[in-house]
Parts: sequence; C-alpha cells; structure tokens
Amino acid sequence: MKTPAEVREIEFDSVPLDSRCNESFALYYAQTLPPTELQPFLTSLTVPLPMCLRIQQSVPRLLREEIELEFLSLGVSPFPFLFPFTSTPSPISAYTCSHEHYKSRAVREYCQKLKSSHQIYFQEAVSFLPPMAAAPLPNHLILDMCAAPGSKTTLLLELMGCGSGMVIANELDGKRAKQILALALRAVRSPGAVVTIGPGQTFPDLQLPGGGFDRILCDVPCSGDGTLRKNPRIWNGWSPKSALELHSVQLKILKRALKLVRPGGEVIYSTCSFNPIENEAVVGAAIVGLMVENENENEQYSSFEIVPGPGEGEWNASEGLTSWRVPKLTTREKNNPEWAWENEEQEPSAVPRKRRSLFPNAGRFESVNGMLRNCRRFYPHKFAGGGGFFVARIRRKANGSGNGSGNGNGNGNGNGNGREEKNTRPVVVDKHSAKLFELDRLEMATITNFYGIEKSDCELLVGEGKRVVLVTEGVKQTLMGRPNGLRLHCGGLRVFEKFAEGAMKISGECRYRICQESAEWVARMMGGGKRLVKLNREEMILLLGKRNVGLEELDLTGLSPGGVVLTVKEAEWILVAAVASSTELHCYANESAVQPILEYLVKEIKM
Repeated sequence: MKTPAEVREIEFDSVPLDSRCNESFALYYAQTLPPTELQPFLTSLTVPLPMCLRIQQSVPRLLREEIELEFLSLGVSPFPFLFPFTSTPSPISAYTCSHEHYKSRAVREYCQKLKSSHQIYFQEAVSFLPPMAAAPLPNHLILDMCAAPGSKTTLLLELMGCGSGMVIANELDGKRAKQILALALRAVRSPGAVVTIGPGQTFPDLQLPGGGFDRILCDVPCSGDGTLRKNPRIWNGWSPKSALELHSVQLKILKRALKLVRPGGEVIYSTCSFNPIENEAVVGAAIVGLMVENENENEQYSSFEIVPGPGEGEWNASEGLTSWRVPKLTTREKNNPEWAWENEEQEPSAVPRKRRSLFPNAGRFESVNGMLRNCRRFYPHKFAGGGGFFVARIRRKANGSGNGSGNGNGNGNGNGNGREEKNTRPVVVDKHSAKLFELDRLEMATITNFYGIEKSDCELLVGEGKRVVLVTEGVKQTLMGRPNGLRLHCGGLRVFEKFAEGAMKISGECRYRICQESAEWVARMMGGGKRLVKLNREEMILLLGKRNVGLEELDLTGLSPGGVVLTVKEAEWILVAAVASSTELHCYANESAVQPILEYLVKEIKM
C-alpha cells in the first residue's frame, strides 16, 4: 500500500505540465498581486514542491548524527531558514532536497526507512510557520483546534521541551484523531500531549488559570489551493466556491479561539490558501464580530490586535491585504472564464447579513482593515522552498475585557502566563471512559517499590488498573476528572501497562511492565538501577533479533520475574524495555522502535 506522500508524488508526475493551469484561477488571483508578479506566481505553481522533513527529537543523539551525515552524503541539505528555533531546548533538524532528487532510489528508500521507524517527519517548509509564530514556552497551555495529521502539533511539543505545559490536539474526525494524530504524538514521547475529539468551533471552556490558553493554533480546513505544487489535480476543479462554503466554519472556529485565549495570549490563524475570503476576510470579521457581540464596542476592539507574523529574511513574506473583491458565482456566464464580482459600491447594510463577513470592513469598522497588513502571505514565487500559506497572529491585550474564562491576567512570573514551573508528574488516562483516576495506594506502592522509584520523583495514578501515564502538571490540573463537553481520547506518555491475563507466566511481585517509549524516564528514576540490566553488544543483538532468549544463555539466571530496562555496556544511551519470566527474557517493543538500535549495534561490531 502506497503512503500519502508516494500517492501525491505519482499524481504530480502524472499531471501533464500543460494541465497545470486554470484561466479562471489566474483571473481571480490577479486581484491579489501586482501585475508584474502574476506570471511569476503562476509559473512557480507548475514547479514541484521540494521534499522537506525534520528529524524527531526523540531520536537519540548518536543516531541523529548518523542520519545527518547520511543525508549530507546523499545530497539532502539542511533547511536553511530555521534561525528562530536556535534558542529552543533542542535544535530543530530539518532537511530538504528537490522533488527530482528525492525521486532517486537511494534517497527515497533511506527516507522511507526512517519514516517507518518514526525517526523523521515529512513536513512542508511553510508548515513550520504557525509553531514558529506561537513561540511556545515550556509552561504554556496550548490548544491546536484542528490538529490532524499532527505536523504542527508535534513541532509545538518539540519546541516546548520539558516543562509543566500542555498541548491539546483537537480533531473533529474521530478516525483521524485515533489512527493518525494519536500515533504522531506518541512518537514525540511528550507527557504534555493530549488528544481530544470534537468540533473546534464548540470547544469547551476549561476554566484555565490565567483566563485561558496561552496560545491557540487555528490551522483551519481550507480550499487548499496553496498546495498546488504538491496536489496539481486541484487545477482541474478549482473554483472560489469552496472558499465561500468554508468561510463561515473558519469564522466560527476563529471566533471561538479568540474567546478561549487568555489576556496576553495569542491566537495563530493559518490556511494553505491564497484566497482572501478564507484569510483576511475571516480575521477581520472575527474581530468585528466580537466587537458587535460586546456592548462596549470600543473596549472589545481594543482588547485584540494583529501583530506582525513570521516571515522575515529569506521567507520573503508579503503583507496582508486590506481590500479584495467577492465573487458572485450565480451570475457567471457559461463560456466566460472571468468571474462576476459583487457590487463593491453598495452600502454594507444592503449586503445580506450572512454574506457581510466576506467583504472588507467598512463604515465604523473600517479601521480594523489597517491591522490586516500585519498578517503574512507566503507565495512560491517569492519563497521557492514552499507552497502558498497565510498566517495571522492575533494577540489579546492583557488589559482587554474579552470573553475568556478565569480571572487572572497572566503576568506574574515574567514568562508570560503567571504560573510557576513545576515538576512533571504521572497520571493515568483511561481512553475508554476518557477520565483520570487515582491509583490505589497499595498498588502504587507495589510499583514504586518494585522499580525503586521514589514517591518524591513521581506520584503514580492509574485508571482501571490497566495503564499508568506520565503527564505534566498542566495536564493534571486541567483534565483531572472529566471537563464538561470535552471528549478525551488519550494523553501523556505511557509508562507502565498491566500484563494481559495469560500473556506470560509471570509470578513476580509486580504485574506492570515498562512501556518502550518511557524506558529512558524509568531508567532515570530507578534508584540504584534496581531493574536496569546491562548486556554486551552481542547479547543485545541476539535479543533484538530473536525477541526471546533464555536467561541462562544471557547469564541472568538470578534475575527475578517482571519488567526491566536493558542497556548496553558499551553504549548506555541504548535503553530497551523488556520482561523477564522465570526462564527467559522477552523484548516486546515494536520492530520500528528497536530496528534502528539493532542496525547501529551490527554496524559497530563490523567496524
């Protein structure tokens, strides 16, 4: 079965060059560009999008360095424009090459191998922009309202690093949330990651400290004509109709976000569309809409401002539009490719209420248009490494009244949200009932005593005795219990799981095994390495290859049954979760998790 990236590649190459055009498209977007830029813009859309990816930060340093060296030898270059990320806890490693170069067998096969083992994430360059604009801090509480497939959410988590914060990744489609989004977040191994399911426009008020979320991403559903460089089939069916149909949903999502962000916080609104109906029209209408809803319009207006977005230097971003025309689809002549436009001279009151938000603001709200210049537009003829994109940073002023929850002003500690940093603690999420439960004290003592984990290091909580999950303080405080209207799917970092009945004959004192994604955390917390087993390279290769090896063969006959963390004497950064029975050692980690380690060890021995 082909991956989505492979399908797109085949589709792009199967679309003839002379089919990558649309006269209606050209005439429509002539309104948004200077005449001298229109033809370079159209030409740039016929050139395939470069391949771009980033290396997951969960990849150990030595493996990361090997990947980077291999990329350079294959002609895959570091992505040059990530300077805003240099101050992050861990540098973001992104690489790129041309579409034609990626098609070469060596490059494609190597990248697909890394992808299958969750070591890299394919991500279009302009998709870095919303997380870049958010500039998350380790203690921020963040909501991604339309998160699937998860590229921006995972980057947000990596930029945040370790801290007390939280990123809620919300997705309307339950299937996409469970099968795509949750798996993407699991690869990041972050205790601050949460997946919820539901429409962004009705996301519930969680009564957060400080008055709301510190940052909210609204990467809303859009017509997607900014992706023509990777989805050329859009040319044939392009029409402004889809933008007009999506406008109202986009507006509802953004207005909800503006109500949920705290004073001093920011909402990042973005689309992969060139269309002002989906971009500036939505941003301007959302602010005006909140002005109208509030009795004191001047006070409500002053509580929001659009601040300049990312895009300096090589990104070569353009300012947002302050005027645009609205198409009237019903009067288009059958054989005339030029769209008919709405009457721009009519009074706002003459426009039907449900269509007013499509137009530039006029009358007493006309001053809102001036702020739209601070939005940022990205065009492929100005930045050859990306597709089309739009980003707006909307800040709720700290002294504004707004409509968020809570009563704090978020200005208490100099880091932007008035909360002190706290240690991460473990909590359990039962994804069937979507509720957090406390672990029975006796059961908690059994786990901590068996693995030698101090209670001061973590307070373990579990739901229905099945799973223990490490989460941050932000997740614990926000999601303990079941917040009204919130459908929780999963969250945090899986630490321990109870053995399935009959899966193994374990007679040990603790029936909880260690999850592979938390092997590093458990090894760090185990006092004196109580359940840490050191193997030599040959023994680890044997175990990872066979998955079950007798304790006698490994000279571990004295090892008591139960979960362990395995490491290699010559490479202690290697950590693998396993289970010991009375006779053998069993490695149950997914092949995608252990294959890179196995390949590294085999290579080391050959050297």
